[in-house]
Amino acid sequence: MGRDREIPQRFGKIDKFGTPLSSILLSMAISLLFVYFVGFSTIIEASNVSVLIAYS
Repeated sequence: MGRDREIPQRFGKIDKFGTPLSSILLSMAISLLFVYFVGFSTIIEASNVSVLIAYS
């Protein structure tokens, strides 16, 4: 998405190992904030519901 300019280009840069490091760090930070503020059990329930919807 960063290379397609849908999000800032910084998130599309790839390091020498071929991984988008800044995108990985951003998604990790968002996930940690989500777990902290929402709670792990709510995330598990949402995951179960989304899998149920995807396979039905």
